[in-house]
Amino acid sequence: MKEKKLKGQTASIVEFVFGALFALGGVGIIGTSPLQGLGYIAFGAFLILTGIQWRMLIKEYRAYMTILSNDPTGSIASISQATNASNSTAKENLKLMIKKGLAKNLVIDEQGGRILRNQEATTVPAPTTAPVVPAEKATVTCTGCGAKSEITKGTTQECDHCGASIQG
Repeated sequence: MKEKKLKGQTASIVEFVFGALFALGGVGIIGTSPLQGLGYIAFGAFLILTGIQWRMLIKEYRAYMTILSNDPTGSIASISQATNASNSTAKENLKLMIKKGLAKNLVIDEQGGRILRNQEATTVPAPTTAPVVPAEKATVTCTGCGAKSEITKGTTQECDHCGASIQG
């Protein structure tokens, strides 16, 4: 079966090839124009390194996705254990994969220490809190002045008009 081409795969090859061409060109002109030759070599080295970094990231991505396909929990710990990396290294690699667009459909559940697909992330239940039950109110007549006041049942407060103690 043919493997799916990933984002950055072509870029890594192009960067590597152009990096090698720039470096070789720099070596070729270093005798006649040392500063320009060194610039070409430095730029070529930069391109080669970024090409290699993309290649390594793609290789890690494939390994991580294989591990996740066999682990329904999406645990970052299972990735780190299978790749002999620390949890923090695995998490940082996953963040980089998401940032670079390799793992567009994934999000990191920081609290759960796992990877979720975007559709799962929207269905993760929010932390639950006890529902707020409104306090039951009662209308009472003040024995001091006869004014009516609304007060929470089971509480005592002062009348707004005369200051007498009223109970709900």
